[in-house]
Amino acid sequence: WTIAEGQIHLTDTLLRDILAIRGDRESYYYGRQLLWAKHPWIVRLLTEKAPRLLTTFLDGHLWSSRFMEGGQRRVNYYVRELYGDPYLEENGNVYNTMLGVFIQRLPESELGNFAHPCVAFVINLKWELFARRDFALSQLLSFLNVLLNTVYMQVGATRPFVSFSLALLQLGVAALRLVSYSVRLVKQTRHGNGSTKHLGPLSLFVPYAMSDVFMILNMVSSCFVVALFCLTWTANPFSWRGELDSSFASEHEGDGWADKHDAQSLNAWAMVAAFTTGMLWIQMAEVFKITTKLSALLFAISAVLSDVLRFVLVLAVWVCGFSLMIYWLFVGANLAEGDKDMFESMDAGLMIDGVKGDAGTFIYFIIMSSLGLTGINVIMESSWLVRGVYAVCVLSTVVVLLNLLVSTMVSTYDILQMSFHELAVQSRANLVIRAEESSSMKRRAKHFNACEFGEKVDFEDGDDGPSGGIQRVVSSRERNHPTF
Repeated sequence: WTIAEGQIHLTDTLLRDILAIRGDRESYYYGRQLLWAKHPWIVRLLTEKAPRLLTTFLDGHLWSSRFMEGGQRRVNYYVRELYGDPYLEENGNVYNTMLGVFIQRLPESELGNFAHPCVAFVINLKWELFARRDFALSQLLSFLNVLLNTVYMQVGATRPFVSFSLALLQLGVAALRLVSYSVRLVKQTRHGNGSTKHLGPLSLFVPYAMSDVFMILNMVSSCFVVALFCLTWTANPFSWRGELDSSFASEHEGDGWADKHDAQSLNAWAMVAAFTTGMLWIQMAEVFKITTKLSALLFAISAVLSDVLRFVLVLAVWVCGFSLMIYWLFVGANLAEGDKDMFESMDAGLMIDGVKGDAGTFIYFIIMSSLGLTGINVIMESSWLVRGVYAVCVLSTVVVLLNLLVSTMVSTYDILQMSFHELAVQSRANLVIRAEESSSMKRRAKHFNACEFGEKVDFEDGDDGPSGGIQRVVSSRERNHPTF
């Protein structure tokens, strides 16, 4: 009720008092378990209503000794509830646990909570228990996918049967990934693990998994792998059918069948092969998430690329307007000559560097010339009006838009650099939740029991402190958070 009435300071005082560890000669008194028993949804409540109190709340789940032992101190992390007890019904959905709530509901302004020792400890604990192994297996599958694709495309011309066998194996890997991703999406949709997007009067439910760029990339690349296999079979660039069906090969023996390929089918096959190979290699960038530093760098790159994408959209609209303006000026010049009708003036009369020009050609060449990648001699040979419009287009694009892009990218990187550690921990938390979501309840219970949260955690040797925690000896280098 204190949060509902906006009494944040009172709530802060109550949390500090409840989560304080007290003791006498008989026992220790710690209100953590009682707090969670009365308010099992407290993490979601604080995240959505009072995120400023999360630091106070999390501080109450940690105890640090005052005494040094060889430059190290004992630290007790009371994270049983923060871990997420799988035996509790509400934790059957991993997005109801602390990490799940933080990933989907924590405001960007409170991103620093990912660096809190308790949160980082839970993430690293789950990472060591099961998430690292699951992530390594998924990346091994991605590497196998790339290896199979590379080898079967390279040996296809000389060893058709080997190429077909490897392609068939890659098809199985792609089908397995598509099935696993589909199961995950169906499971999230069934349990309501997603957000609702509003498109005008329509409301669209989007599972959380669809916010993972690499998952979307993996799904699309798997679909391309299936399409590539089908096109390789139908277009037959590696003569698979002749190698596999001896009767078919003998039937066409001597008629040059092996050299007869449909040019359009081969062109389509080559394009699909190019995009498939590119996407398979790009998705391998996810392996950088294995370390926190590379994970933060990968996040920074994606943020900068999003700025570039937004700039390209603005640039396209900006330059298209100038391009069409110049295009119609040329059409008017052709009509003024008097020997061309409207159709000829709009098409055949325009030549740009020896290429027949239309509206699309103008847009392409003006964009390229604005970026300094090509030149348009026909502009310099046209009227002063055309040259004036073109000059305004180039100057506004280079001086204004490109410089604005550079400054935006620098600003984005500076902001991200201040939160690199938090972003890295958040990225690892996403991997942990993904692994935990795909685990069975039996497996989750096994890892939870391995933590032995039921054992009492001492403060000193021979002491029996409260249960529900794990003790670690932490060096001074690791105690760089204000909580300590």
